[in-house]
Amino acid sequence: MAENTVTDTDKAMLEAIRNDPSIGRGSCAMVDECMTDSEVLEDLRSAGITDPDKAVAHFKGTENLWREKADEVIAAGGDDPFRWGQV
Repeated sequence: MAENTVTDTDKAMLEAIRNDPSIGRGSCAMVDECMTDSEVLEDLRSAGITDPDKAVAHFKGTENLWREKADEVIAAGGDDPFRWGQV
């Protein structure tokens, strides 16, 4: 299968992610604000994920890591980790 082919499974995973209230559209989560559908699928494929529930769990975990990193930077004296490129 070509890398740019979007399967029904891919569509289901994207729909599950984009519709999730904590990481989907309007949530301001990293996957919502920073990743295109192509980038999301690339990440899921590289992780071997093919299930919508596991896809959502994967990006919830990623979001938690981003937030933890931001908290660490702020606790270390950084005022805005995103502005300074530390996250």
